Amino acid sequence: MLEDEGNWKAGFLYITDNQQKIGEKDIEESLMPWETCQPAKPTLIVVDYVATRARFLGKLVHRLAKRAEMTPLLHPVRLLLVERDAEGIWKEDFGKRHDHVVRSFQVTSCHADAPLVLQRLDNDSLWDIIQKMSGAESKDKQHLLEQLASIDPQTRPLFAALVGDAVRRTGSVRRLDQDALLGDVLKHAEEEFWTPAGITDADKVWLCLVTMTGGAFASWLEDPNLASVFFSCEPPAVNDRMLMRRYRVMTGQRPEPYAGVAEFRPLQPDILGEFFVLRFLTDNDNLAWFKQLSLCLNAAWEKRPTYVAE
Repeated sequence: MLEDEGNWKAGFLYITDNQQKIGEKDIEESLMPWETCQPAKPTLIVVDYVATRARFLGKLVHRLAKRAEMTPLLHPVRLLLVERDAEGIWKEDFGKRHDHVVRSFQVTSCHADAPLVLQRLDNDSLWDIIQKMSGAESKDKQHLLEQLASIDPQTRPLFAALVGDAVRRTGSVRRLDQDALLGDVLKHAEEEFWTPAGITDADKVWLCLVTMTGGAFASWLEDPNLASVFFSCEPPAVNDRMLMRRYRVMTGQRPEPYAGVAEFRPLQPDILGEFFVLRFLTDNDNLAWFKQLSLCLNAAWEKRPTYVAE
């Protein structure tokens, strides 16, 4: 969704299907609207989690750059690609696996010789995040910034937001390390939202699998090879509409239809999603946790080995 920011429109690119993993024909069809669209003013499009859609984005950059030869854009369009690892194997899908024509357009349209590495926010900016997330309940700036630094030495904005949220809910973040803070977020979600919505262990297993693969289609639930993943519970039904509702409670994202089949997206932010997977699949109170972990990991690897490897 784009919003006006002075002389520019700016916003995030929302992609309803996982273009990195679908076929070439589908990618071409999804790119067709970009052939003729015209921005009403200069436009900045921010793309997060580039690794999950690298192949599509590589072709999108090519398609927009090529417009200069076909139907020129009336205003500049800039894509800001955001990814945790600038040199990850996602770059293979983004550029190296395309032909030399596509790659040449990508190179000429790039506005920097190297990725821009984001620097840490200063204390005033981190404090602004804590204040906003706490509902202005945070009072002791120095103490909370010290707590943030002990929880996350990198002082990432995500953890500043989580610290602020913890202050809003509990009034304190004393004695919380990074695992405890993330665990508190999940515990709060479980008690306030998941349990009242009737979230089941099968839903959580499915969320683990979806998060481990960067996205999954409901049709996977009909794959007999995946049945063993739900060895300790009844797997969700592929056409269970209540599953859609429960999944939205867990992730805040509604499964989107693609080619007549619902697509589920992973739990994000990715740090929280990874923590949930590790926490759920290594539950020491569950004696079957090692079997569950092995089955989920094997299933994820079978479905999307490249994503799991990253």
